[in-house]
Amino acid sequence: MYETREILDLIISAQPDLSNPDDTWSNGVANIYRWTLVDGQYLYIDCSHGTDPDNATIGTDGIETHLMDWDHDCDDTEWIAEWGVEPELAMAAKDFPGECRVWHSPHYYQGTCNVPQSRWARGEDGQIMEFANYAAAATYVHNYYHAPSAYDGISACSVLSYGQASPDTLTICEA
Repeated sequence: MYETREILDLIISAQPDLSNPDDTWSNGVANIYRWTLVDGQYLYIDCSHGTDPDNATIGTDGIETHLMDWDHDCDDTEWIAEWGVEPELAMAAKDFPGECRVWHSPHYYQGTCNVPQSRWARGEDGQIMEFANYAAAATYVHNYYHAPSAYDGISACSVLSYGQASPDTLTICEA
């Protein structure tokens, strides 16, 4: 098994232009850099703190699969969203009989600081809310969009935070 530095040295000798990655992702603490190699595979270099690499991998997997190889202590969908990657959601049909969740996608202007992450709806206990069926989730969505605010005639979701462009989009998904 090669050490990270040995892998990097081998790759750099075979593919000299690694100065500018094709893609980068960050969750505010760690960074991932990806280059497309001449054979069509990807080189991922993971840096958990700063710019010193802790891991390098080569493969054909997309960023979502690469992220799932990391140890993380949160919901997989939220983990992917934390990196700025739009997760694939299994949207529920109106007649879906099983349990559902509601995905919040915030809308903020570019450059706004401390923008909240896309996430699952959570209860007061901080746990992800699971609804018995689509109709129960739809009630949550209705209440979100129609809850009253302290301002006469304005719904609570229309009272926007600094830098917020519009209320969150809520998507009902299969749990």
